[in-house]
Amino acid sequence: MDLKHGDRVVVCDGARFVIYENRGDTLGMDLRVIDTATQETGPTRELGDSPPGRYPGPDGQKSSVEQTDLHSLAEKHFVEALAERLNTYATEQAAGRYVIVADPRSLGILRPKLTGEMQRRVLETITGDYTHRPVEVIEALVTAA
Repeated sequence: MDLKHGDRVVVCDGARFVIYENRGDTLGMDLRVIDTATQETGPTRELGDSPPGRYPGPDGQKSSVEQTDLHSLAEKHFVEALAERLNTYATEQAAGRYVIVADPRSLGILRPKLTGEMQRRVLETITGDYTHRPVEVIEALVTAA
């Protein structure tokens, strides 16, 4: 895939995102970081403060309920915040196309949160966890798509 000057590549997972902008042209990609964020979350056992609840069942016996997975919930909120940021970019910029690289879970959270305008700007989505890979790997991945 050939990216034009100014096109962006978003690489994310549930705890980190990096947004690159292509400063090169269709002949040579030159991705530069323009935005990044990281979220530090521990496991649910460190985030929660009480054990799962117990509720009376129809027969009078108490049953426990599954504990809320606070780690997954924090990751979901992080990806939703990224979607809001991308939607803002789509409304503030007159032009610009995007390639989104994300793990399957994050991609599933991100896609429905993107506005119609942002969805029209998405050239390609690539599934995989590449957030900790160097920019050269990202450039090769996008070029091969």
